[in-house]
Amino acid sequence: MEITQEFISKSNNKSVEVLIGNSPKLSKPYMEIAEMVEKSDMKRMVKKSLKEKHNIEIEQKNGWYVFHEQEDSQEFKKTAFQDGIIVRILGADSEQLAQKFLDRTDLKGLNELINN
Repeated sequence: MEITQEFISKSNNKSVEVLIGNSPKLSKPYMEIAEMVEKSDMKRMVKKSLKEKHNIEIEQKNGWYVFHEQEDSQEFKKTAFQDGIIVRILGADSEQLAQKFLDRTDLKGLNELINN
């Protein structure tokens, strides 16, 4: 399952896309990174390497892995991952805007809905 919704700002006509899904194709890369971090005895070094090599920061928040990615200087992406479920915010023009979209997503409720 995959659902995508585009939101367009009335003030500047820029768009942000919110994707929610549970397809293995979408979740596999994030699952592999999360497992790599969890299995490592040196989590801090693995996280530092991800930041330096791929510009990805990862944190855990309410049972979800949250990936902070900056594709380029103009676009920010946040991806939350848990148990094969993925919520991805694409196209935000600031870290704060991407975080606002993610904060307004009911991750706990979404997990209950998909897994029941």
